[in-house]
Amino acid sequence: MDGRRRFAWTAVALLSSLSITGCVSMYKAPDNPALSATLKFFDQHGGPGRGHVYFWQSTQTCEKTPGEGRIAALDWVNGDQKRAIVATGQRRYLMTHRQVLVSMDGGSAGSLGLTSEYCRRLVSFVPEAGHTYRIETGAMPQCELAIVDEATGLAPSTLQSHEVAGRCAAEDI
Repeated sequence: MDGRRRFAWTAVALLSSLSITGCVSMYKAPDNPALSATLKFFDQHGGPGRGHVYFWQSTQTCEKTPGEGRIAALDWVNGDQKRAIVATGQRRYLMTHRQVLVSMDGGSAGSLGLTSEYCRRLVSFVPEAGHTYRIETGAMPQCELAIVDEATGLAPSTLQSHEVAGRCAAEDI
């Protein structure tokens, strides 16, 4: 790969990473640590041009609500592990958006043609106080969203899968 093309791939990977991670999380941790659970996010499928973002919501359609929204971003810039503290006792919705840059072609007049694929998965569960949940999104194209309660080694008994709809399906979430 020549130097110009390598530079282009690096620039595209960085820009792709920043575009899916954004600058600031909207999520706000709960005030009472005794009534909280820990979410531990992991990515074993990262690398340049790859990454994903998690959203923590009280609605199945990702309505804009103060203190909710983007809770973790994992990629080659932001790292492959994150941790967040969440309130317990109520059903919450967790959505993942995984994006992968699959090709880059030189266009006319020095432009670049980029092709990426993405997937989104939406689940919900009721976190239990004092529990820690391991969360991971699988590789493309399946993108399975796995949640395991570290206390039991099993998925939470309240775990449900949902169709991605409403604002959750919007490109600019």
